[in-house]
Amino acid sequence: VTSPLAREAFRLDKEPESMRRKYGIGEQALSGDTKLSHLCASMLLARRLIEAGVRLVTVWAGRQAFDTHRKHFPAMNRLCPYLDRAFAALITDLADRGLLDETLVVAVGEFGRTPRLGQITSLAGAGAEGRDHWPHCYTAMLAGGGIQPGAVYGASDRLAAYPEQNPVAPQDIAATIYTALGIDPQTRIQDAFDRPHTLADGQPIEALL
Repeated sequence: VTSPLAREAFRLDKEPESMRRKYGIGEQALSGDTKLSHLCASMLLARRLIEAGVRLVTVWAGRQAFDTHRKHFPAMNRLCPYLDRAFAALITDLADRGLLDETLVVAVGEFGRTPRLGQITSLAGAGAEGRDHWPHCYTAMLAGGGIQPGAVYGASDRLAAYPEQNPVAPQDIAATIYTALGIDPQTRIQDAFDRPHTLADGQPIEALL
């Protein structure tokens, strides 16, 4: 991370204008504002860091951008064009450069959103037009790194409230990630207090590999 090559990766101005526009950087037409243009820039930066040899890159939308406790649909109408444009550009860009096969891309949140507006489940301040915390059903996207392209695994009920087919737990996602990286998820490690732990107690989703 501290290498000159990695530091050079932060120079987004070295990218041609056509590539910057591919990620949606600076295009107000995406949603009528530029408040989340940093998300587009972060996606491009992720590719540059991977290309420079950085082994682990995290992209964060920032400022609880997708925490839609209030005015859920207006917020999503503003946020989704940025995410769709930049995420698709990242996957395509990695593939075009021959990096996708050796790069595992994971897009996931820590929980979902209530299936109904105004459904209060926490003290986080959800309003009548917002969606509150919902840990029972949500989506993860994985690409590259040995993941089967175009595969869809599992399905929710008609309200997207609970899993209906092939339910998957977070530990299964973790086990799938380790397996895709060539690491046995059942590997035992010791922590700083010499206590034993298993990397991931779940089962890898073989249908995705």
